[in-house]
This record gives sequence, C-alpha cells and structure tokens, in this order.
Amino acid sequence: MAESYLEFSQVLTHLSAEEAQWLQDQLEVVHVIDGTEYTEDNLPENTDGAWIGCRAYRDMEDYDGRYGGDVGFEYALHEDDDEDWGHHLWLYSVTCSKPRVGEFGGGAVFVTASDVKWLDAWCLAEEAETEFDRRKGVA
Repeated sequence: MAESYLEFSQVLTHLSAEEAQWLQDQLEVVHVIDGTEYTEDNLPENTDGAWIGCRAYRDMEDYDGRYGGDVGFEYALHEDDDEDWGHHLWLYSVTCSKPRVGEFGGGAVFVTASDVKWLDAWCLAEEAETEFDRRKGVA
C-alpha cells in the first residue's frame, strides 16, 4: 500500500515573537487524558484512552485523536532574522512513497486564526464531475 501525502512548501513570514510562540504551541503534540493535557515530556505512566495529536487539532470536530500523532507535515520555525522573511515558519511535506495511478494528487490549504480550509485534487475533480453530470441531467 502506498503512503500518499499532499506535497507542499510554504512560508509564513515576518512573525512576531508572540506569533511564533503561538504557532509552536499549536503544532506541539499533546496527550489528553481525562481532560488534562500532557506534553511528550510530562506523560503519566498510563496513557490508555488518551487523545493524541497536535494541539491545534483538539477542537476539530472530525479529527480522531485515537490515531493521533504529529501534525501530519514537516515544519521548521526559523528564529534567525532572514533578510527577506524575518522570523518565519516553513511548512513542507514529503512525497508519495509509491506514486501509483489514481493515488497521487495535489491540493490547497488556506489558514487563518479562526479557520482552516483545504481541498485536494480528488475532491475538486469529484465536485466538478458531479456538477457536470447535474448540468447534463445524468444525476
């Protein structure tokens, strides 16, 4: 079975110290046990039934923390004062391990402080096909 990933590379530029710390906090993996949040460094011995995932995912209705782990992509927070980007967060991904036909596509993500919107190539194509069929009277 292929591991299929959304491939991207983007930078959030000119971050203030507060913004950089907030982003770091949101991307940190946490374990939630009986409503209490633990980081990797302060886990209790028994973690049965823990919700696990990056902090930003805690409030997502459709995220299942039983299968949790890291944020799902790579990132690096650069605190050096880059001439063009200042303090910045680089977000990037790895590629598909086996780019099989029908299992590899692209997508887009738009993130604000209050919302995350995303789409992938398959959803976009499926929606276009449904609309095409509707206009033809096939559906």
